[in-house]
Amino acid sequence: DFGSLQLGFCVCRSFIRPNQKPLPTCREGVGEAPHNSFAMLSRENIIRIVVSVNIVSWLLLLGLNLITLLQGDQTTFGVPVALRGLLLNLFLVLVFFYFSTRHDESAMEGTFVDQLVKLLDVGWALSLISIVLRFADFLLDSLFQIRSAQMSLFFYHLHIGLVTVLLTRAFFVWKKFVLYQRSRRLRLTWQVFEYTLLASLFFNFFQFGTGPVFYVVLAPLAVLGIIMAFNLKWVAYLDVRDKWKAILITFLLGLFCAYFYWNLTNYSRSHEVVTDLSRSVYILTLFVFVGGYSVLAFVVLVFNLPTSVVFEQKIEELLDFQRFTQTFQSRENEVQVYQTLLETTARAADADVAWLIVANENRQITHVLTRNLSQQQALAMEKRIVREYQYTAQLPLVRNLRKDTLNGMAGPGYRSVLLMPLQFQDKTHGTLGMLKTERDGFS
Repeated sequence: DFGSLQLGFCVCRSFIRPNQKPLPTCREGVGEAPHNSFAMLSRENIIRIVVSVNIVSWLLLLGLNLITLLQGDQTTFGVPVALRGLLLNLFLVLVFFYFSTRHDESAMEGTFVDQLVKLLDVGWALSLISIVLRFADFLLDSLFQIRSAQMSLFFYHLHIGLVTVLLTRAFFVWKKFVLYQRSRRLRLTWQVFEYTLLASLFFNFFQFGTGPVFYVVLAPLAVLGIIMAFNLKWVAYLDVRDKWKAILITFLLGLFCAYFYWNLTNYSRSHEVVTDLSRSVYILTLFVFVGGYSVLAFVVLVFNLPTSVVFEQKIEELLDFQRFTQTFQSRENEVQVYQTLLETTARAADADVAWLIVANENRQITHVLTRNLSQQQALAMEKRIVREYQYTAQLPLVRNLRKDTLNGMAGPGYRSVLLMPLQFQDKTHGTLGMLKTERDGFS
């Protein structure tokens, strides 16, 4: 690496010029940082500074909006509206930077479900805080008759922080999922979306309201966000159990997004707010992408679930036959090969009970292997079925049994049977039998 090359260069130079003092950068090359204040800042210290500045920017925005509300106009001591946009953008950018750093650190941590669970924990916590704030606002208004525009504005700014944290955190989690097995085209499209999203912060310096300009700016970003939300390759790599978890989590995340959006719009309609976050192109685009991805993931997971069950069953059958082949090729004892054959075929056919009877050339039984029944039961059942249907062990027997066919046998009433002759070189060496409690159990 670069440090090793620099160290080697310094050593060589000391041999060439032995009387010359070693370069001061040699120790830096093997790991010591240059002696300046910026380089001495660790990653953790930078994050602490970002969080501190973030809190200060939020407090300044709150104070500026409170003063503006009291003053009753759109300037504060002659300061234009753009100052509020600057403080809001500073807060949004620093939250974005914080979660972007965390995203880089945990890019390969955990499975898809693990990351969904972590996001769900954040959603639960923020939603609970929001509900407590709403309840406190309700108590102040209904019980104590304390209702002021300043108090409502304070609660609203707390919700600005909650919404920003939830949407930004979810944005970077969905980013991992969108870019899973990405192509070059997808990566470039995502970069366009992300940089355009950040560029939309510029419009927070102005108050467009809900005029044509607002929708002209919002529509392309919202469409691009929906296009990004259709990248769901990760769904195919979940098993059935994980898909059930993901279905529940994405459903709850969609509810969280809907709740926070309703919260913002409700505050802006029923209270006098200075900084209306429901008119921010940046925030609304995040709502469209995060909420849209949650909904689309939920729908795809639900419709993908039935095929996943069949797919996993077929995969398990293939693995069973692969294990049987490996057992046969490993030249293990004969009984082990027969037992593996019995277990493999019984699982593939989803049989309730199964048996394998092996005979020698003189038709003398040498092995009786069973699954979910005893050897005596297997021999008695096969004998009765052979007599009932005059089975000659030349072709497979697939029948629905009458209720009285196996009367007196242990176990539940079996309604369908499969008898399969084991043949090699035109000679029958035994039979494989399986029973099910349902009719038409074997095809």
